[in-house]
Amino acid sequence: MALKLMCLSHNLFPPLVQQVESFSLTLNRFSSHILLEAKNSNCIVLAVEEQLMVYSLKGALLASFKDHSMPISSICVDSFRVVTASQDLSLRVLTWKNDPDHGLTLESQYHLLGGSQTMSRFVHAVQCQCL
Repeated sequence: MALKLMCLSHNLFPPLVQQVESFSLTLNRFSSHILLEAKNSNCIVLAVEEQLMVYSLKGALLASFKDHSMPISSICVDSFRVVTASQDLSLRVLTWKNDPDHGLTLESQYHLLGGSQTMSRFVHAVQCQCL
């Protein structure tokens, strides 16, 4: 499966949206579990099934994580962290890190386990809030 991602820039005055970058992404299999978020104008966070990937706007893979055992159902991205929720009833918290050799990447920090599969299907949404 191939995805065509276009990165757009939005100016308020005058109202204008223009394409900044574009790249194609080939996935190993078809999936209905694809989530996409952006971290300001530096990179894109993509969740496909149980895998989380970070891409530059040029299409370079910066980091990849496969910490969940079932598909990711929700992601939240802010300037400090990425939080993922999964159908395996767990949450993962990853923080942004500036690596001198590899640039911006994510570092896995916490794994929070949920309840029972018999009582709940999965976490439907996560939200980040900077205090």
